Amino acid sequence: MEVDDFEVEVELLKNNAEFMAFLKELSQEEATISLQELWEELAL
Repeated sequence: MEVDDFEVEVELLKNNAEFMAFLKELSQEEATISLQELWEELAL
């Protein structure tokens, strides 16, 4: 059976407490600019 590197990486990251804590912290941050401001900044 072929080993899928992506699946292996996902499993490793799911079991990495430090990485999961980072994702949790990141997901709780409030946006600092609106989507409209982002579009304007990127000239879209």
